[in-house]
Formats: sequence, C-alpha cells, structure tokens
Amino acid sequence: MRKKIIAFTSIVSLGLVAYNTASPVNEPITAKITHHNIHYKHHVSSHQLVITLYLLATCAPFIFSSYKHLYFADIITIGFFVAYFTYFETFASVWCFFVAIASALIYFYFAHRIKKPLILIS
Repeated sequence: MRKKIIAFTSIVSLGLVAYNTASPVNEPITAKITHHNIHYKHHVSSHQLVITLYLLATCAPFIFSSYKHLYFADIITIGFFVAYFTYFETFASVWCFFVAIASALIYFYFAHRIKKPLILIS
C-alpha cells in the first residue's frame, strides 16, 4: 500500500511539473522582497487545489516512507502549515526554507550512514 501511495504522489508531481512548466507562458513570475521574505507574484499561489496538490506531492511520500526517524515529513508538513497560516503572502519562500532545512537533514543522515563510497562495477 505504501508503494502505491508513493507512486500516486509521483503522478501528481508529474502533473504539477506540466502545469508549472506551462503556467509562466501565460503569466510571468515576478519576485519582490516583502517583510524580509521573497514574495512570488503568480496566479498559482491563489489556486487552493494546486497548493493542496503540492502538499500531497511533497509531504505524502515522506509520511509513508520507511525512514520515519528522519523527521523529514514532520518538518516539511509543519513548515507548510506555519508558512501558509503565518506567512501567507510569502508562503512559497518561507516553506522552501523549511524544506531546505529538512533536505540538509537527509543529506547529513545519508552522508554519515554510508561508510564506503559507492563503487560502480562495469
């Protein structure tokens, strides 16, 4: 069941990639500093369905991951809600900050876990 959920979120992610690739053609993205954060002006931020799909695509795979002790899902999910309800105007940049912190945790986890470098056999 876990693999099916993660596969479904991959399909959702591909749909978001297609949507976000085509969207700037219709309306360019602009950025400005607002309250010490970056505010991206784009019509995507006003679509609740797109924001919900982003939450699903980015958080669900980690919620259902077998690596529960990484706390990646917790950090990005909590970061999502903190950014959305506290920094609504600059939601995207603030949430990316939480995701960057969580990504660093993943890097350090796997960097210290691997004892030997990976060797490809040809």
